[in-house]
Amino acid sequence: ILKIGPFSLPVKISRKKYHFLKNSFEKIVGNFFHLWFDPKKNSKIILFLEFNPSVYDELICSFKNHEISPVFLNLRRSAVWNFASINALRKNNAKIVNIQKLLDSKTNISLNNFHREFIEKFDKFWKNDESLLKQFIFDEISLWPSIKDILIKTYEKRLFEYLTMITMGTKFFETQNIQCVVSLNEVGETEKAILNLPNNL
Repeated sequence: ILKIGPFSLPVKISRKKYHFLKNSFEKIVGNFFHLWFDPKKNSKIILFLEFNPSVYDELICSFKNHEISPVFLNLRRSAVWNFASINALRKNNAKIVNIQKLLDSKTNISLNNFHREFIEKFDKFWKNDESLLKQFIFDEISLWPSIKDILIKTYEKRLFEYLTMITMGTKFFETQNIQCVVSLNEVGETEKAILNLPNNL
C-alpha cells in the first residue's frame, strides 16, 4: 500500500521490483545519514531481526551508553522506511546491514555454484512424481497434481534469494562479534534463516 498524505493507494508490484526499490531507497538513506554498519570495525553488536526502530526506540536507547552497538537486519520492510525510524537509528547510533557489502566477489561465485547445484538436485526431486503423490495427501486425495506447477515455480523464483540469505547470515556470524540476536518471532523468512544457522549463538 502506497501512502500519500492521508490517502492509501493499493499498488501491486512484483517481489523483484519491491526489493529493487527497497535496496535503492536504503542505499540513498544509508549513505546520506551514515547508517550503514561497517563490518570491518568488528565491534560488539546486538543483532535485531526485522524490527521497526521507531516502535522500539526506548529499547535501542538502552544500549546507547554500553559497548554493544545495535544493528538491524531487515530483509522485508526496511528499517529506514520513515523519518521516525531514521531518527531512532541516528540518535542511538544504531546501524543497518547492507547485504551487498557482506557478499564479496569470491562469496558470490560460491553462491552461484551453490545455486546451480541446488537447481540440479531439485530437478531430480521434482521428477519423482510417485513419491510426491504420496506426500501431499488430504482426505485420501493427492493434491500434488494441483500444486505441482505453482510449487515448482515458487521454488525456482525464491531459491537464490534464500541461499543468499543463508550465505550472508553464515558469513556475518563467522566474521562479526555478535553478542545477542533479538527476534520478535521465529516463523518469518529472515528469522528462520538466521536463527537456524548451525553457528548461531
